[in-house]
Amino acid sequence: MSIRALPRHMLVLTACLAAVAFLTPPRLSQAASTGGSLTLASGPDWLTFDRNPHRAVAEPQAVGNAQVVCMNAISPYPCPASATVFGSPFSGWYANLAPIPGANWIWGPGVSGSTPGAELATYWFSKALFIHGEPTNGTFYVGVDDYAEVWVNGRLAGTVGSVVDAGLAGAHTYLTPLDITSLLKPGRNLVTVRAQNGPTWYSPYCDTTCTYFANPAGVVFGGSVTWIAPGASVGQ
Repeated sequence: MSIRALPRHMLVLTACLAAVAFLTPPRLSQAASTGGSLTLASGPDWLTFDRNPHRAVAEPQAVGNAQVVCMNAISPYPCPASATVFGSPFSGWYANLAPIPGANWIWGPGVSGSTPGAELATYWFSKALFIHGEPTNGTFYVGVDDYAEVWVNGRLAGTVGSVVDAGLAGAHTYLTPLDITSLLKPGRNLVTVRAQNGPTWYSPYCDTTCTYFANPAGVVFGGSVTWIAPGASVGQ
């Protein structure tokens, strides 16, 4: 039967159903309608700055993307094939990275084992993340040789390690968790890790221009963020 041959009341019903189908948005999945999550992991996708991009008086200058580094071929183990290897005669960077899958030890771009000026060298690694709702949890883990600060939206979330106390500088053998939930907000969030190498406390290979062979440096970090969508309830 052609549409023209349908009774008038059927034509009206057909038109109404078509209008409803056109105006009604598609139903979101339960996961999408209630919230979401994302993960963070240190790697070459983090931009490197010469000063704090949150609080710099002068415009912070990006010096490039972070590079994956290894103290030597077995520290950490396994050393990624793409990493810059400092060739250090020491060992370390034993932190268990299971809580931050995909994370790698990183340092500033262009640095190698023969680069001088390793003592107290500092880099800022920064990345923006977008939260599509109200944050419900944010956990961040850090391991560092030798000191790190974690900044979220211009506020200091916590510190790890030390450049003045050799007993605290072993923060590269474990991950330190930080709760960043209260510093997160809906929309764009800027997460930055300030990493600083320590002085040369023990190395017999150093002079006034200590290289990364004699005083290696690196930081590894990552975490996860969850949020609830606008209008959804936590128990939904």
